[in-house]
This record gives sequence, C-alpha cells and structure tokens, in this order.
Amino acid sequence: MKNINQLTKLVSKFYRLKCDKIDVDYKWKIDCTKLPEGIKLNENKSLYHQNLNLKHELTKRYKKVEKDKKEIKKVIKYYISDWGGIHTNSEATLRSYCEKSPVDIIKNGKKGIASWSKALTVVNYRRYAIFDARVSVSLNGLILQQLNENSRFFPIMPSRNNTIKEFNQKLRKKIIRQDFIDSEIFYQTYLDIIKIVAKELNVGIAEIEMCLFAYAEEIAKNSFKK
Repeated sequence: MKNINQLTKLVSKFYRLKCDKIDVDYKWKIDCTKLPEGIKLNENKSLYHQNLNLKHELTKRYKKVEKDKKEIKKVIKYYISDWGGIHTNSEATLRSYCEKSPVDIIKNGKKGIASWSKALTVVNYRRYAIFDARVSVSLNGLILQQLNENSRFFPIMPSRNNTIKEFNQKLRKKIIRQDFIDSEIFYQTYLDIIKIVAKELNVGIAEIEMCLFAYAEEIAKNSFKK
C-alpha cells in the first residue's frame, strides 16, 4: 500500500496522543449477564479495561473448548451478536466462522468483516483485531487529514451512527473506486500497521484497535474542516 509507512507513523502518533485518556473515553458497555460460561469481569474496572480483559478471556475460553464446535460457536456468537450487536448472520455463516481457518475466513474480504474479524479476535486477540466502521473511519480520517486525497483508503463500512455515515458520504464524493486498497489485502495491511505500532509502543494490537474505535467520531468530525 502506498504511504503505509506514513500511516503507521500517524497511527503511532495518534495512539501516543490518546493513550492516557482512553481509559475514560472508551465507552462500549458490556452486559455482564450475557457473558459466556466461565468468564467473569471486574465491573469496578473502567469499560476500557473490562473490554480489554474480555478479549483475553474470550481467547482463553476458545482455547479451552476448541475441540468442541458447539461451545466454540457459543463464544463466537456471543462476541458478534451479544457484544457486537450484529444479529443478521445466518447459522451457516456463524458455523463457517467457527469451522474455517483464519486464512480462509480472511478471504471473505470486506464481506462480513465486522463479524468475522470479531470471530478471529476470539481465536487469538494477540494476532487478530476487529475491523469495523469505526476503525475504517479512523484510518481513513487520518489519511485524509495528514496525507492527501491521492492516497489509497480502507473500505467504507456501513454504520447506523450518523457521524460515521456523514463522514463516509463525504469521503465517497472525494475519492474514486481505484483509491481503495484491494479487497484481498486491506485487512492484512491493517494488521501489519497496528502490529508495528504495538511493538514500537510495547502494547498489544488490541489497545491500538480500541483507540481507533474509541475516537472514530472525533476523527470524523475533524476530517473535513477547512
């Protein structure tokens, strides 16, 4: 990807700018009554630390039951549906996320990525990370603000959030189809970026993903200011 080194530096700079604030600013709530069997969270901790710990606990649970397809499906379905709020996947689709290898799942490209990237995060949160509308907006916003409109952008993802939708509408008017990173490689490009940043800053890739997630609306609002 053109400008990958610059974007990596921008993500690193942005994380360093926000890392001391994210403990307060990360707002994704967890319904602890719906947690999978064997998982408990400290509800006295911040939502940021609860969500970070949840990733760890889900991967631990996955490894414990990885020979039991029924139990694997429960864990993955929880993260996609109960935690993530995505209820549109068929049973066959969910089953494919449980049975296929990560390599084969990634071949789905943009299709279903907000779901299948959560499934892969369950499999190994140290190796895979969520890619959804908010992450996409944060990456594209950083590109738009700091690089230029001739750069290549990450896929535009659907969202019900008005701020995210407005950003995506404006972005579509600015760029053309050829400006998007190829469907076959954009997720790996994303992983490469956040892994480099995580290693540089001595954190996990989950922390980088959660930062991009948390500040998507802020980035969206600032990206088209003149």
